[in-house]
Amino acid sequence: MNQLITFLSQRKQFDNLMNSQKVIHCGNDESFAFYVYYKYLTNKKQIVIVTENLYSCQNLFNKLSNMLKDNVYMYCVDEITKYTSLATSPEMASQRLFILNKLIENEPIIVVTHTMAIKRLTPSIKIYKEKTINLKVGQEHSLNHIIYELVKNGYKNVYKVTQPFEFSTRGGVIDIFSINYENPI
Repeated sequence: MNQLITFLSQRKQFDNLMNSQKVIHCGNDESFAFYVYYKYLTNKKQIVIVTENLYSCQNLFNKLSNMLKDNVYMYCVDEITKYTSLATSPEMASQRLFILNKLIENEPIIVVTHTMAIKRLTPSIKIYKEKTINLKVGQEHSLNHIIYELVKNGYKNVYKVTQPFEFSTRGGVIDIFSINYENPI
């Protein structure tokens, strides 16, 4: 696929069309996914796409993730009822916070979302940064203070850490499953 992008970007008319500020009608989902993929590879900037519903969001995400294995994320919420915002899964919540973190850090990523997800209340950048707990090797911290901050930020104290937003303590050791990592630390 990268050879195709290289070939097309060397064609001045194609490159001018793809990088123009004019509206381009892509015709179908595959063409639009290719357009987004091309823009991402040639510009390496953040791209956020808002679709009309969860189904079209999932569809576009699948097409993009087939083209680009990394740096494509789906920011979504269930659309079943208005009460789902009260009982959302910890996995979805951690995925949304993970994506917000990547956007705040200005990493070049593609985010596919839908209207219901962007209507959902999200923390401001200021509040998000204030709630972030930064721990560095060599620093000393009070274990009770760390536990207090984790609970205040929505983490659950469990016997064994298995998913994001969980932590466990054993004597002076604390295991934390942060949204920033694939495994607990």
